[in-house]
Amino acid sequence: MDLGLPVSEVNVGGIHYREGREKVLENVYLDAEDRSVMRELVKRGVTLDGRALPSSKTVTLNSRVV
Repeated sequence: MDLGLPVSEVNVGGIHYREGREKVLENVYLDAEDRSVMRELVKRGVTLDGRALPSSKTVTLNSRVV
């Protein structure tokens, strides 16, 4: 993005449980560093799309990482 690549949406999924991570969705667990990176993406206007598989129902994570 810093070099001009347009990014409007990022799929977030398959970030499994590990010590220090909190559950956000069934297949998404985030730690403080993950949240920080995702907050920056949201500030830049990116939609965070939470789903495990392309065919899974989409859940927008933007408000869950702020």
